Amino acid sequence: MDFARVLAMLSVITIHVTSTFVHYNSRVAVSGMNLAFILNQLSRFAVPLFILLSGVSCGLNGFCTARQFLRRRLIKTGVPYLIWSLVYMLYNIHADLSAWSFDFCVKSLLSGQAAPHLYFVVIIMQLYVLFPVLKKWADRFPFKCLLLSSIVSHAIQKLFYFLQFGLNLIPDLIRPWLWILFPTWLFYFTMGLLLTSTRLIHVRKIASQNSITITVATLLFACVYIVESSATNSLDSIKSSLNAYVPLVFLFSFAAWNHVGRLRAVRVSTRFLAKHSMTIYFEHVLVLYFFRRFSVFNQGMLGMLLLLLAVSAASCLLAVPVDRLTRMVRVQNRDAFSKERPK
Repeated sequence: MDFARVLAMLSVITIHVTSTFVHYNSRVAVSGMNLAFILNQLSRFAVPLFILLSGVSCGLNGFCTARQFLRRRLIKTGVPYLIWSLVYMLYNIHADLSAWSFDFCVKSLLSGQAAPHLYFVVIIMQLYVLFPVLKKWADRFPFKCLLLSSIVSHAIQKLFYFLQFGLNLIPDLIRPWLWILFPTWLFYFTMGLLLTSTRLIHVRKIASQNSITITVATLLFACVYIVESSATNSLDSIKSSLNAYVPLVFLFSFAAWNHVGRLRAVRVSTRFLAKHSMTIYFEHVLVLYFFRRFSVFNQGMLGMLLLLLAVSAASCLLAVPVDRLTRMVRVQNRDAFSKERPK
Protein backbone atom coordinates (compact mmCIF):
# COMPACT_ATOMS: atom_id res chain seq x y z
CA MET A 1 0.00 0.00 0.00
CA ASP A 2 2.83 2.41 0.82
CA PHE A 3 4.53 1.51 -2.46
CA ALA A 4 1.33 2.29 -4.38
CA ARG A 5 1.07 5.62 -2.54
CA VAL A 6 4.66 6.48 -3.45
CA LEU A 7 4.02 5.62 -7.11
CA ALA A 8 1.00 7.95 -7.11
CA MET A 9 2.93 10.75 -5.41
CA LEU A 10 5.88 10.60 -7.82
CA SER A 11 3.45 10.46 -10.73
CA VAL A 12 1.71 13.64 -9.56
CA ILE A 13 5.07 15.41 -9.55
CA THR A 14 5.77 14.04 -13.05
CA ILE A 15 2.44 15.35 -14.37
CA HIS A 16 3.07 18.88 -13.13
CA VAL A 17 6.70 19.02 -14.24
CA THR A 18 5.98 17.73 -17.75
CA SER A 19 2.78 19.73 -18.30
CA THR A 20 4.55 22.69 -19.91
CA PHE A 21 6.64 20.44 -22.18
CA VAL A 22 4.00 18.15 -23.72
CA HIS A 23 3.80 20.20 -26.94
CA TYR A 24 7.51 20.97 -27.11
CA ASN A 25 9.11 20.30 -30.52
CA SER A 26 11.65 17.54 -29.96
CA ARG A 27 13.92 15.72 -32.38
CA VAL A 28 13.25 12.53 -30.44
CA ALA A 29 9.57 11.65 -30.72
CA VAL A 30 7.36 8.61 -31.27
CA SER A 31 4.51 9.27 -33.71
CA GLY A 32 4.69 12.95 -32.82
CA MET A 33 4.73 12.30 -29.07
CA ASN A 34 7.77 13.65 -27.22
CA LEU A 35 9.13 12.25 -23.97
CA ALA A 36 7.22 14.79 -21.85
CA PHE A 37 3.91 13.79 -23.46
CA ILE A 38 4.62 10.09 -22.87
CA LEU A 39 5.60 10.61 -19.22
CA ASN A 40 2.65 12.93 -18.63
CA GLN A 41 0.09 10.44 -19.91
CA LEU A 42 1.86 7.45 -18.38
CA SER A 43 1.38 9.13 -14.97
CA ARG A 44 -2.31 9.99 -15.34
CA PHE A 45 -3.33 7.23 -12.94
CA ALA A 46 -1.97 9.34 -10.06
CA VAL A 47 -5.02 11.23 -8.75
CA PRO A 48 -7.52 8.37 -9.28
CA LEU A 49 -5.09 6.01 -7.53
CA PHE A 50 -4.79 8.44 -4.61
CA ILE A 51 -8.60 8.46 -4.34
CA LEU A 52 -8.72 4.67 -4.47
CA LEU A 53 -6.07 4.43 -1.73
CA SER A 54 -8.03 6.92 0.38
CA GLY A 55 -11.07 4.65 0.06
CA VAL A 56 -8.99 1.66 1.14
CA SER A 57 -7.58 3.59 4.09
CA CYS A 58 -11.04 4.73 5.25
CA GLY A 59 -12.48 1.23 4.87
CA LEU A 60 -9.66 -0.50 6.76
CA ASN A 61 -9.63 2.01 9.62
CA GLY A 62 -13.19 1.11 10.44
CA PHE A 63 -15.99 3.44 11.41
CA CYS A 64 -16.65 4.95 14.81
CA THR A 65 -19.08 7.85 14.54
CA ALA A 66 -19.49 10.33 11.71
CA ARG A 67 -18.41 13.19 13.98
CA GLN A 68 -15.25 11.42 15.15
CA PHE A 69 -14.33 10.36 11.64
CA LEU A 70 -14.78 13.83 10.16
CA ARG A 71 -12.92 15.45 13.04
CA ARG A 72 -9.90 13.19 12.51
CA ARG A 73 -9.88 13.72 8.74
CA LEU A 74 -10.34 17.45 9.11
CA ILE A 75 -7.32 17.67 11.38
CA LYS A 76 -5.22 15.34 9.24
CA THR A 77 -6.13 16.72 5.79
CA GLY A 78 -8.21 19.88 6.18
CA VAL A 79 -5.82 21.87 8.37
CA PRO A 80 -2.76 21.28 6.11
CA TYR A 81 -4.94 22.12 3.11
CA LEU A 82 -5.95 25.43 4.69
CA ILE A 83 -2.36 26.34 5.53
CA TRP A 84 -0.93 25.41 2.12
CA SER A 85 -3.79 27.15 0.32
CA LEU A 86 -2.93 30.36 2.16
CA VAL A 87 0.74 29.90 1.23
CA TYR A 88 -0.11 29.49 -2.46
CA MET A 89 -2.57 32.39 -2.40
CA LEU A 90 0.13 34.64 -0.99
CA TYR A 91 2.50 33.42 -3.68
CA ASN A 92 -0.06 34.00 -6.43
CA ILE A 93 -0.58 37.62 -5.45
CA HIS A 94 3.18 38.01 -4.79
CA ALA A 95 2.53 38.94 -1.17
CA ASP A 96 0.62 42.04 -2.34
CA LEU A 97 -2.03 42.22 0.36
CA SER A 98 -3.90 44.92 -1.56
CA ALA A 99 -4.92 42.22 -4.07
CA TRP A 100 -6.37 40.13 -1.24
CA SER A 101 -10.14 39.91 -0.98
CA PHE A 102 -12.65 37.80 0.88
CA ASP A 103 -14.18 36.52 -2.37
CA PHE A 104 -10.75 35.56 -3.71
CA CYS A 105 -9.93 33.64 -0.53
CA VAL A 106 -13.25 31.79 -0.29
CA LYS A 107 -13.31 30.86 -3.98
CA SER A 108 -9.75 29.55 -3.84
CA LEU A 109 -10.47 27.45 -0.74
CA LEU A 110 -13.77 25.98 -1.93
CA SER A 111 -12.57 25.16 -5.45
CA GLY A 112 -8.97 24.19 -4.72
CA GLN A 113 -7.72 26.80 -7.19
CA ALA A 114 -4.95 28.25 -5.05
CA ALA A 115 -2.62 25.81 -6.85
CA PRO A 116 -3.14 23.32 -9.70
CA HIS A 117 -3.00 20.25 -7.45
CA LEU A 118 -5.15 21.31 -4.49
CA TYR A 119 -8.45 20.38 -6.17
CA PHE A 120 -7.75 16.81 -5.04
CA VAL A 121 -8.32 17.77 -1.40
CA VAL A 122 -11.67 19.38 -2.24
CA ILE A 123 -12.74 16.11 -3.89
CA ILE A 124 -11.52 13.90 -1.06
CA MET A 125 -13.18 16.03 1.62
CA GLN A 126 -16.54 15.57 -0.14
CA LEU A 127 -15.99 11.82 -0.15
CA TYR A 128 -15.05 11.91 3.54
CA VAL A 129 -18.38 13.58 4.31
CA LEU A 130 -20.18 10.83 2.39
CA PHE A 131 -18.05 8.03 3.82
CA PRO A 132 -20.44 6.91 6.63
CA VAL A 133 -23.26 6.44 4.11
CA LEU A 134 -21.04 4.92 1.41
CA LYS A 135 -19.47 2.51 3.90
CA LYS A 136 -22.83 1.14 5.06
CA TRP A 137 -24.00 0.87 1.46
CA ALA A 138 -20.80 -0.88 0.35
CA ASP A 139 -21.02 -3.38 3.23
CA ARG A 140 -24.66 -4.26 2.54
CA PHE A 141 -24.73 -4.14 -1.27
CA PRO A 142 -21.12 -4.31 -2.54
CA PHE A 143 -21.96 -5.25 -6.15
CA LYS A 144 -24.74 -2.67 -6.53
CA CYS A 145 -22.56 0.00 -4.92
CA LEU A 146 -19.68 -0.62 -7.32
CA LEU A 147 -21.96 -0.90 -10.35
CA LEU A 148 -23.89 2.30 -9.66
CA SER A 149 -20.77 4.33 -8.83
CA SER A 150 -19.19 3.00 -12.02
CA ILE A 151 -22.17 4.07 -14.12
CA VAL A 152 -22.22 7.55 -12.57
CA SER A 153 -18.50 8.20 -13.01
CA HIS A 154 -18.40 6.62 -16.48
CA ALA A 155 -21.29 8.79 -17.70
CA ILE A 156 -19.52 11.95 -16.53
CA GLN A 157 -16.27 10.82 -18.12
CA LYS A 158 -18.05 10.38 -21.44
CA LEU A 159 -19.53 13.87 -21.16
CA PHE A 160 -16.01 15.26 -20.81
CA TYR A 161 -14.86 13.09 -23.73
CA PHE A 162 -17.57 14.51 -26.01
CA LEU A 163 -16.19 18.00 -25.38
CA GLN A 164 -13.19 17.01 -27.52
CA PHE A 165 -15.55 16.89 -30.51
CA GLY A 166 -17.39 20.12 -29.74
CA LEU A 167 -20.40 18.34 -28.25
CA ASN A 168 -21.31 20.01 -24.95
CA LEU A 169 -24.00 18.11 -23.03
CA ILE A 170 -22.97 19.43 -19.62
CA PRO A 171 -25.24 22.14 -18.12
CA ASP A 172 -23.46 25.48 -17.98
CA LEU A 173 -24.26 25.84 -14.29
CA ILE A 174 -22.20 22.83 -13.22
CA ARG A 175 -19.68 22.57 -16.04
CA PRO A 176 -16.95 24.65 -14.31
CA TRP A 177 -17.38 22.64 -11.11
CA LEU A 178 -17.91 19.10 -12.40
CA TRP A 179 -14.16 18.51 -12.30
CA ILE A 180 -14.08 18.86 -8.50
CA LEU A 181 -17.47 17.31 -7.65
CA PHE A 182 -17.43 13.85 -6.05
CA PRO A 183 -19.60 11.97 -8.64
CA THR A 184 -16.80 12.30 -11.20
CA TRP A 185 -14.44 10.33 -8.96
CA LEU A 186 -16.92 8.18 -7.01
CA PHE A 187 -15.98 4.93 -8.77
CA TYR A 188 -12.38 4.97 -7.49
CA PHE A 189 -13.30 5.72 -3.88
CA THR A 190 -16.01 3.04 -3.86
CA MET A 191 -13.59 0.51 -5.29
CA GLY A 192 -11.20 1.32 -2.45
CA LEU A 193 -13.95 0.92 0.15
CA LEU A 194 -14.70 -2.56 -1.14
CA LEU A 195 -11.08 -3.67 -0.73
CA THR A 196 -11.42 -5.03 2.79
CA SER A 197 -8.53 -6.73 4.55
CA THR A 198 -9.76 -10.14 3.36
CA ARG A 199 -10.02 -8.97 -0.25
CA LEU A 200 -6.61 -7.31 -0.06
CA ILE A 201 -5.14 -10.66 0.95
CA HIS A 202 -6.61 -12.14 -2.24
CA VAL A 203 -5.26 -9.21 -4.27
CA ARG A 204 -1.78 -9.77 -2.85
CA LYS A 205 -2.02 -13.48 -3.57
CA ILE A 206 -3.13 -12.91 -7.16
CA ALA A 207 -0.38 -10.34 -7.69
CA SER A 208 2.23 -12.68 -6.24
CA GLN A 209 1.23 -15.62 -8.40
CA ASN A 210 0.84 -13.59 -11.61
CA SER A 211 3.43 -10.84 -11.23
CA ILE A 212 4.88 -11.16 -14.75
CA THR A 213 1.47 -11.31 -16.42
CA ILE A 214 0.23 -8.29 -14.46
CA THR A 215 3.38 -6.30 -15.24
CA VAL A 216 3.19 -7.04 -18.97
CA ALA A 217 -0.56 -6.29 -19.05
CA THR A 218 -0.04 -2.97 -17.24
CA LEU A 219 2.77 -1.89 -19.58
CA LEU A 220 0.79 -2.86 -22.68
CA PHE A 221 -2.31 -1.02 -21.47
CA ALA A 222 -0.17 2.01 -20.61
CA CYS A 223 1.10 2.08 -24.21
CA VAL A 224 -2.45 1.85 -25.53
CA TYR A 225 -3.55 4.59 -23.14
CA ILE A 226 -0.79 6.94 -24.33
CA VAL A 227 -1.61 6.35 -27.99
CA GLU A 228 -5.32 6.89 -27.30
CA SER A 229 -4.57 10.17 -25.54
CA SER A 230 -2.63 11.37 -28.57
CA ALA A 231 -5.29 10.22 -31.04
CA THR A 232 -8.19 11.83 -29.18
CA ASN A 233 -6.22 14.82 -27.84
CA SER A 234 -7.69 14.05 -24.43
CA LEU A 235 -4.91 14.71 -21.92
CA ASP A 236 -6.64 15.15 -18.55
CA SER A 237 -7.46 12.58 -15.86
CA ILE A 238 -11.20 12.29 -16.48
CA LYS A 239 -11.28 9.40 -18.96
CA SER A 240 -13.12 6.10 -18.98
CA SER A 241 -9.96 4.21 -19.95
CA LEU A 242 -8.53 5.12 -16.54
CA ASN A 243 -11.21 2.91 -14.99
CA ALA A 244 -9.11 -0.03 -16.21
CA TYR A 245 -5.67 1.60 -16.03
CA VAL A 246 -5.89 2.55 -12.34
CA PRO A 247 -6.82 -0.97 -11.05
CA LEU A 248 -4.05 -2.39 -13.23
CA VAL A 249 -1.48 -0.03 -11.70
CA PHE A 250 -2.81 -0.90 -8.24
CA LEU A 251 -2.29 -4.61 -9.00
CA PHE A 252 1.10 -3.82 -10.52
CA SER A 253 2.21 -2.10 -7.30
CA PHE A 254 1.58 -5.34 -5.39
CA ALA A 255 3.25 -7.45 -8.08
CA ALA A 256 6.31 -5.19 -8.27
CA TRP A 257 6.64 -5.03 -4.48
CA ASN A 258 7.07 -8.81 -4.34
CA HIS A 259 10.38 -8.28 -6.13
CA VAL A 260 11.69 -4.78 -5.39
CA GLY A 261 10.42 -4.92 -1.81
CA ARG A 262 13.12 -7.47 -1.04
CA LEU A 263 15.76 -4.77 -1.38
CA ARG A 264 16.47 -2.94 1.86
CA ALA A 265 17.15 0.36 0.06
CA VAL A 266 13.74 0.20 -1.59
CA ARG A 267 11.98 -0.61 1.69
CA VAL A 268 13.68 2.26 3.51
CA SER A 269 12.99 4.71 0.65
CA THR A 270 9.36 3.64 0.42
CA ARG A 271 8.86 4.00 4.16
CA PHE A 272 10.42 7.48 4.10
CA LEU A 273 8.46 8.71 1.07
CA ALA A 274 5.16 7.29 2.34
CA LYS A 275 5.70 8.95 5.72
CA HIS A 276 6.20 12.37 4.12
CA SER A 277 3.90 11.85 1.10
CA MET A 278 1.26 14.38 2.15
CA THR A 279 3.76 17.18 2.72
CA ILE A 280 5.58 16.36 -0.52
CA TYR A 281 2.24 16.50 -2.33
CA PHE A 282 1.34 19.90 -0.88
CA GLU A 283 4.74 21.57 -1.38
CA HIS A 284 6.05 20.20 -4.69
CA VAL A 285 4.27 22.79 -6.88
CA LEU A 286 5.87 25.61 -4.88
CA VAL A 287 9.24 23.92 -5.39
CA LEU A 288 8.44 23.62 -9.10
CA TYR A 289 7.67 27.35 -9.31
CA PHE A 290 11.09 28.07 -7.80
CA PHE A 291 13.11 25.89 -10.18
CA ARG A 292 11.27 27.10 -13.28
CA ARG A 293 13.03 30.44 -12.82
CA PHE A 294 16.33 28.92 -13.98
CA SER A 295 16.86 28.68 -17.73
CA VAL A 296 18.73 25.37 -17.51
CA PHE A 297 15.43 23.66 -16.65
CA ASN A 298 13.62 25.06 -19.67
CA GLN A 299 15.85 23.72 -22.43
CA GLY A 300 14.11 20.83 -24.13
CA MET A 301 13.66 17.29 -22.89
CA LEU A 302 17.00 17.28 -21.05
CA GLY A 303 15.94 20.36 -19.13
CA MET A 304 12.62 18.71 -18.36
CA LEU A 305 14.35 15.60 -16.96
CA LEU A 306 16.67 17.76 -14.86
CA LEU A 307 13.67 19.72 -13.60
CA LEU A 308 11.86 16.48 -12.68
CA LEU A 309 14.90 15.26 -10.76
CA ALA A 310 15.42 18.60 -9.00
CA VAL A 311 11.77 19.03 -7.96
CA SER A 312 11.48 15.43 -6.74
CA ALA A 313 14.70 15.56 -4.71
CA ALA A 314 14.12 19.03 -3.27
CA SER A 315 10.50 18.25 -2.33
CA CYS A 316 11.55 15.09 -0.49
CA LEU A 317 14.35 16.84 1.39
CA LEU A 318 12.23 19.88 2.27
CA ALA A 319 9.43 17.67 3.62
CA VAL A 320 11.62 16.51 6.52
CA PRO A 321 12.04 19.88 8.31
CA VAL A 322 8.48 20.89 7.43
CA ASP A 323 7.04 17.74 9.02
CA ARG A 324 9.38 18.07 11.99
CA LEU A 325 8.22 21.64 12.58
CA THR A 326 4.59 20.52 12.23
CA ARG A 327 5.06 17.83 14.86
CA MET A 328 6.71 20.30 17.24
CA VAL A 329 3.79 22.72 16.92
CA ARG A 330 1.28 19.90 17.36
CA VAL A 331 3.01 18.63 20.52
CA GLN A 332 3.28 22.11 22.00
CA ASN A 333 -0.39 22.82 21.37
CA ARG A 334 -1.36 19.48 22.88
CA ASP A 335 0.76 20.11 25.98
CA ALA A 336 -0.65 23.61 26.36
CA PHE A 337 -4.18 22.27 26.07
CA SER A 338 -3.45 19.60 28.69
CA LYS A 339 -2.15 22.19 31.15
CA GLU A 340 -5.12 24.50 30.66
CA ARG A 341 -7.70 21.75 30.92
CA PRO A 342 -9.24 21.61 34.42
CA LYS A 343 -8.40 18.48 36.40
